[in-house]
Amino acid sequence: MLTRTTMLLILSASIAFAHIRNVKHFENGDFSEVSHRDCDGDTGILDILKAYHDCGYEGYIRPDHGRHLWDEEPGNVRPGYGLYDRALGIMYMLNVWDMLDKLDGK
Repeated sequence: MLTRTTMLLILSASIAFAHIRNVKHFENGDFSEVSHRDCDGDTGILDILKAYHDCGYEGYIRPDHGRHLWDEEPGNVRPGYGLYDRALGIMYMLNVWDMLDKLDGK
């Protein structure tokens, strides 16, 4: 079985941009999108970002989807595309990337 890192090493040159989302799975098979913090879901955001980082990925990475926060409601935001949660998600992912650079001595 291929690991995420191995798959990204093989495919990274053909990945123009990555949409990263975090989900929480339930025993009945359902899932719900959660924040991009690794501890909030089952996706393994830290492992995914580390795999992209370790293979030297230079494309775009963006949060895929976002919950509706604060005053975001149907009618003033597209369903699944909450502005604030996506902004929080990209900042979380950029900070993880910065830490991975620091650990690599960059």
